Amino acid sequence: MLVRSINMYLVQPGLVKPDQKTATQSVVTQLDQQRGGAAAALAATAPLAAIASLPPPLKVFVYANEHKPAFQLLYDSLQARGYEVKLLGQGQPWRGFAERMRVYQAAAAAEPPDSLVAFLDGYDTLALLPASAAVEKFLARPRAALPILFSAEPVCLTNCDKGQLAWFDSHPTKLGSAAAIRAALKPVPDRPAAEGSVLHSADAPVFLNGGAVMGRAGPLAAFYAAALATGDFDDQRALGKILTTSEAGKGVDLDVEGSVFRTKVAAAAAKAADEGSPTGPAFLHFPGMYGKEGELLQRMRQYGS
Repeated sequence: MLVRSINMYLVQPGLVKPDQKTATQSVVTQLDQQRGGAAAALAATAPLAAIASLPPPLKVFVYANEHKPAFQLLYDSLQARGYEVKLLGQGQPWRGFAERMRVYQAAAAAEPPDSLVAFLDGYDTLALLPASAAVEKFLARPRAALPILFSAEPVCLTNCDKGQLAWFDSHPTKLGSAAAIRAALKPVPDRPAAEGSVLHSADAPVFLNGGAVMGRAGPLAAFYAAALATGDFDDQRALGKILTTSEAGKGVDLDVEGSVFRTKVAAAAAKAADEGSPTGPAFLHFPGMYGKEGELLQRMRQYGS
């Protein structure tokens, strides 16, 4: 039912026009109108105190330069749950993760500094809960004073900076100290033994993952600017480097509890009982599925639209 709507706003890769403003603005305008209508109705019937108690609005940015089935699933999940969506990169050639960070930084810098925004991978993420629930979970997390929340994953590959584990020494979590976490690291089983020294996995999500992030626009713009300043072409490595070495990194939280973002690696592919319920995460992320589109789509479709 929802699939029909996307073709009104997006152009197939082979037919992409240089200027996608009309397409993107159509999506945003439609969602703005939906939100505006609801706000107007509430304003006419609810006391000002009730309106003031509502969670702040959230704008979701999705970078997707092509229209692929996995993007369709993400878009449908966002639309069905009332998110305000802004598409980035439409019709543009893929120029790498550093370029995507530049686009993210510019998008965050263009928003009011205290506004709430999220950046999601375009081809391996899903929304499970309404926008209001995602915001409430963001505001209710254990370290809610930190203005930025990144998803976390249990695997650290060659594009990962393990020095970021020092974050745990200054941010108490149920996982303990950086030393305890390092002691539990182990080689990734399906990787060559010769690479074992740089490829590790943990029993819990302890490494920053750049595929899903939510936070205040001003601090996010500063954090991406610091990452770009490293000169590293890989966003995962650049973000990990500055997590504990830059002033901008002091405002970053990792979702080790999985309250807003849950990372689904191969060992956790099956749908969990709480996923889609109010007690579960607001978003899912399925990293590491490049070249496995069929398997990825099968996993994502477990959750419907």
